[in-house]
Parts: sequence; C-alpha cells; structure tokens
Amino acid sequence: MESNKVLWTLDLIEKLKAAQIGDESRLNVIKKALENGKTVYGDDKEYLQEQFKVMQEKGERQTPTDPSKTDEKRLYIISKLQEAEIGNHVKLETIKETLQGNETISVEDDAYLDEKYEQLQKVDDSEAKIQQKLEMIEKLKRSEIGSSEKLDECKNALNQFGELTEEGESYLQTKIEQYKKIHREQPKPITQVAKSNTAKRIVKKRTRPVDPDAKYCAYCQRSVHPERDFSVGALVVLLFLGIIPGLLYYALKAANCPICKHHQWQIPPDED
Repeated sequence: MESNKVLWTLDLIEKLKAAQIGDESRLNVIKKALENGKTVYGDDKEYLQEQFKVMQEKGERQTPTDPSKTDEKRLYIISKLQEAEIGNHVKLETIKETLQGNETISVEDDAYLDEKYEQLQKVDDSEAKIQQKLEMIEKLKRSEIGSSEKLDECKNALNQFGELTEEGESYLQTKIEQYKKIHREQPKPITQVAKSNTAKRIVKKRTRPVDPDAKYCAYCQRSVHPERDFSVGALVVLLFLGIIPGLLYYALKAANCPICKHHQWQIPPDED
C-alpha cells in the first residue's frame, strides 16, 4: 500500500510540473527524496496537497467533469480494466482508493479512465468479431462449403493471433457469402395436393344384347341367324317312305351361316 502512495505522489509531482503549478525546484526535492526512499516531511506533504487542490480547481475550470458519470460508474470501469489487464495497475488502484475514500479524482485521472475504457471497448468489439468468424467457420464446415484444411488454418490463425492474413480474410469472406446466398435461396416447401374426395367414375361396359337364336360365324366374324339348307323335295320323298327317315334327315342336316354357308361357330369377342 505504501509503495502505491509513493508512485501516486511521484505521478502527481510530474503532473504539477507539466501544468506549471507549484515551485519546480521544491517539487524536484520532494521527488528525489521519494525515489531514494527518504521520509517526506509534513510541511512537504501539506504543500503537495495544496498544489493538488490547485491543479484540481484549474482542471475543473478548464474541463468540467461529466456530471452524469458517477463514482460507482468509475469504479465499475476500473474493475473491468483490471479484469482485462488494461492500463497501469498501480495507477488504477490509486484512483480506486481515492474514489472509495469519497474524494474527487483529478480531471487527468478521469480522462485516463475514459481513454483506457475506450481501449477496452475496442478489444471487446474485436473479440466479438473473432468469435463470430469462428462460429461461421464451424457452420461452413458443417455445410461442407470450402476446403476443410483452409478453414482450419483460418481458425488456428484467429485463435493464436486474433486476425487473418489478407489472403485468409478474402477466402473466408468469399465462403461466408456463398453460405449466406445458399440460405437465402432455400427452396420453398412442397405443398401436398389434397386428394379429391370425388369418387372415381366407374365406366361400365355396355352389355351386348343377347339374341338366343344368333351365333357368331368364324368366317364372317359376325353374328347371324343359322339356317338349315335342305331339299324340300328330298324331305317329302323320305317322309313318304317313312316318317323316321324323314325326321332323321331334317335333324341331321346342320344349320349353316346364311352368308358363307359354313357352320363353324365361335364365342363372340368382348366389345371395347
């Protein structure tokens, strides 16, 4: 704790000299005593406190502090800077102790916090961009876009150095554009066509009118009425000789097609 106060006092002396506040020769004497580990007398301590107040008043007249920036916010900034190891640790601890003691910090210290906090924000933005690129590399590999070997090289460069070469950056951006284009042009889902509830029309074949006396001639390829082709005179003679011979003649005489005179019949084909 004592070493922190010494460093803070040495920093204060340099600021007083830079602002041309106080007697430079006396400030150099006090500085030399501190650097050599000697005791600073009480009147010298009071002198430094008076000059510190003068510097604060001068700084407030020139650059008024932001009234919206509370001490709680400054302490929060200090904690974030210490976590990120940004800034001079001793100086940050000194400013922290001043704030915790309900004392007003100098305009220079306030500007120092703003400067380092701005650096922290740039680091956070850079880390966020690196994380986004690493996530995109994983998406590209899952989508099989680009060379897996080159993507791994980009990943390793980001993890080790936090940045890519110009060639690596160009390659990665090209593949990211391809990925975005593919996902912008996703095909529309196929809408299933609802099945019609209308019953299918059953077409029945027209039934052919049945003529019990008709037969289908194999030669003429048509339905005809068969006719018996016999001699009437022969029938009369046979009947005169005997009824039985006449009946046999009539019964055994085959019925023929009236067109082609044949008696070859077949089953008629189905209608289309």
